[in-house]
Amino acid sequence: ADIENSLQFATYAHVEGMAASAAYWILAYASRITASPTSLVGNLGVYAVLTDSSKAADMQGLKVHVGAAGALKGAGEPGTPVSQDLLAETQEIVDAMAKEFFDAVKAGRNLGTAELNAVNDGKIYVSAQAKKFGLVDAVQGLDATVSQLREKASRKISRMQRAEIEIGLSEI
Repeated sequence: ADIENSLQFATYAHVEGMAASAAYWILAYASRITASPTSLVGNLGVYAVLTDSSKAADMQGLKVHVGAAGALKGAGEPGTPVSQDLLAETQEIVDAMAKEFFDAVKAGRNLGTAELNAVNDGKIYVSAQAKKFGLVDAVQGLDATVSQLREKASRKISRMQRAEIEIGLSEI
């Protein structure tokens, strides 16, 4: 028996302050997420901003020309109008990114569709609320989280050492 193949690895995350949007996306697959009582968690969603500054450029007497190969290449450059095609393309990108983000949260946190829909609206939650929605597993300070991890690690090391001894004895 190979002891390295029998180990189970886990990832633990602790939120001290804020884990919002992409920061939460990174945490989504953690085995266990804890958050301090005053931490903020959530802000699940994706957005993009397009600014149409063509009228401002006109008022300054500027006419912006973009030379490009491709219908949308260079679209949205400062001083140019934002076309409906660019808006549609941007929305497609936002929707695709949101799907990836929401799928990761759903799978990583083991949420059903209704549970995900309850939190994928861009709201941010204080950690106790985030726990109710399944976005974190426990509300506790960093010291408590570190203590729990130390205890778990010491138990794991003891099991590993016992397994190494058993393997060594079986080879004799």
